[in-house]
Amino acid sequence: MAKQLAGGGNIIYNKPSPKLTATNPAPNPPLTQPSRTPSSAVAAAGSAAREKSLGGVAAAGALPRRCVENGDRIPPPRSMAEQASVRWATMAAALLPSAVPWRTGGAVGMGGCGLLLPSASRALRQGLVVGGGQALGLRHAIHPRLSSVRGGDLGLLPRHEGAGAAALDNAYNGYSLFAFGDSFANNGNTPETPTSDLDRKLIRSWYTPYANSYGNDDGSFTSEPQFTGRYSNYMVQSDFVAKMLGLDMAPKPHKKQGDYSCNVTGMTFATAGSGVYSVPEHVPSLTEQVDTFANLINSKLISKDRLDKSVALVAISGNDYDRVGVAMPSGLVDVSAFIRNVTSAISDSVLRLRALGVPKVLVNNLHPVGCTPAQTRASNHSGCDGAGNGGAVTHNKNLARLMEGKDGVLIVDLHSAFKSIVDHPDGEGSVYSSQFKNKLTPCCQGIDPRDLCADTRNGENLYQLCDNPKQHFYWHEMHPSQTGWAAVMALVEGPIKQFVGIA
Repeated sequence: MAKQLAGGGNIIYNKPSPKLTATNPAPNPPLTQPSRTPSSAVAAAGSAAREKSLGGVAAAGALPRRCVENGDRIPPPRSMAEQASVRWATMAAALLPSAVPWRTGGAVGMGGCGLLLPSASRALRQGLVVGGGQALGLRHAIHPRLSSVRGGDLGLLPRHEGAGAAALDNAYNGYSLFAFGDSFANNGNTPETPTSDLDRKLIRSWYTPYANSYGNDDGSFTSEPQFTGRYSNYMVQSDFVAKMLGLDMAPKPHKKQGDYSCNVTGMTFATAGSGVYSVPEHVPSLTEQVDTFANLINSKLISKDRLDKSVALVAISGNDYDRVGVAMPSGLVDVSAFIRNVTSAISDSVLRLRALGVPKVLVNNLHPVGCTPAQTRASNHSGCDGAGNGGAVTHNKNLARLMEGKDGVLIVDLHSAFKSIVDHPDGEGSVYSSQFKNKLTPCCQGIDPRDLCADTRNGENLYQLCDNPKQHFYWHEMHPSQTGWAAVMALVEGPIKQFVGIA
């Protein structure tokens, strides 16, 4: 399906199909199960499922086709915990027999499909049992006798601050990751539909070819492209940090979790285009992201137990400098003053996260922006831009000075990791450098410098796409490919694990 960009003239982005919703199901959705689906199952109970259930336990074959979400078949419960989940679902379905899906979380809601409830292990792993309603597979529901009912207000299970939720927090003993910043950590918070010409840059990650790795949010793979909103061909920095903490992928974005629940594995607030100063429409600044996080804490949706075992990632990657580049004063004093202001604002947010109770905060220094394809295209990607790299060095010196001696804070040295791969003398560099035949040339770029990766006109692609992304460090004009990120994060994994206390 092609989407016409509002304000974008005849530039369109190609997307194979619209996203499925409860009110817009596919006529014949696939029933194939991803190869890396979590071992726990989703139990189901409700009007349609009960008709063909076996001893009160719903059979997968009894579920209508529209009860399958994202191509993941719902198998029957196998463990005692899953059978207990079914009993909860059956009771809830009896109490709310005509409830309909309004906005679902990790599982389909109620209605003809019945009420879907994650098993205990998957619920604890993926954080589906955080608000009362959310524990029943719901985020928001509407009932004929009630107005808008939010998770926790159904009265069937305790709200997050109750003893039941505390027990769930205690049962999940893994780390929680809270990711802030920009597209280095964004995994789906950006808009999917353009609202202005400026958003053309921001929304393209939802369109071809940004899903060419066929990867899902949970780390599984399918035979169809999966659009997750990441600015790469699949995983980005926050996903690799999550894996270091024992998670499958970065936690779900705030856009999916909302303001009334929080996954026990954390939440991603990072949004492409963000920075510390003025940001594009619909993009929260770093301060606003931390404000949202603070509200979730104040609302008891993030418990102290979760905070005590949490890690925050702050990824600010130069959007502030990019936005003011054309108007940047030429005087060195003015430039240095602006850089000090940016780094001071980053420092303020880092220290605020510590004050809110996050024990470990990872904050990126600035990568060598002069080596990004956006800066090297003028030289046909033959070498890095010295001025851009000089600005990054100044940024990093300021940030290091501000963070010096601060307890619970680690600067993630992306600058050194990037340079050891893409900008080093012959015969030097990291062990990962040699795997990239194209260190500065991106896998995807516009044919004309004015065009972007994903741009099309009249059905014709306005971009060139490489045959093998694994040979390219950069995916497009600014961001690494998944293989590029894997190399970078391998270089900083040791210090991060040591800082967090992971053996």
